Amino acid sequence: MYISRSYNKKMNVWYAYEVEYVWDEMKQKKVQKRKCIGQIDPDSDRIIPNGKRGPARSVPGTLGTTETGSPTSGPVSARQTTGTRKPVLTRRKMEAKIQKLARTLDDLSQQMAILSRDLLSLIQEDPEREEGEDSSTGEEPECAGIVEKTL
Repeated sequence: MYISRSYNKKMNVWYAYEVEYVWDEMKQKKVQKRKCIGQIDPDSDRIIPNGKRGPARSVPGTLGTTETGSPTSGPVSARQTTGTRKPVLTRRKMEAKIQKLARTLDDLSQQMAILSRDLLSLIQEDPEREEGEDSSTGEEPECAGIVEKTL
């Protein structure tokens, strides 16, 4: 049993497989059984387990496969065979998304402040209500404390 590597061109990801040869009585020859054990981190050459195998482990020195699927002997570095790997999100894109979220948060907080002021002015201008009390129950309205806290 050994660990092999396989490259998925569509997803641009390396996968680690546990390979074992088993004798097939029907075919009268050995048959390869492969089981995916996780993805390979290109930076550290460690296996990121798929949840069924336990903690990450390194795979240098194992027999691997190239992009075409042919076996190679000796250590295979993900950087050697794939070149540079494109990150999922670049730093600039991540910073742009953070700035956009910050602007959205600012806009929402400004709208909340405006709505709070409007609600407070409506509560204070209502001529049918007695000050600080709800006209139907004689209790202080629940929103009065919330509005005052936001201002």
